[in-house]
Amino acid sequence: MAEGLIQIGFGRFVTDGATFSWFCDFMIDSDHRANGLGTWMLGVMLEHPNVRDTNIYLGTRDAHELYRRYGFEDKAMMKRPAIR
Repeated sequence: MAEGLIQIGFGRFVTDGATFSWFCDFMIDSDHRANGLGTWMLGVMLEHPNVRDTNIYLGTRDAHELYRRYGFEDKAMMKRPAIR
């Protein structure tokens, strides 16, 4: 990373690029929250041409109101635990 720059946010998609995208690992550093950065970043990410026309899935424990503003609906997701 360039001198003087710090990373304050991160998010990623896992996608097949055609029908399915999983939005995950979205975070904003706690020192930089509550100033609109997360809202802006989420909007930019959801409009990326590789994912904007796919069904986007998200599993989260927080920020439900933020995600609802972008069209996410409260639906149950099934999970298969890792086999160890």
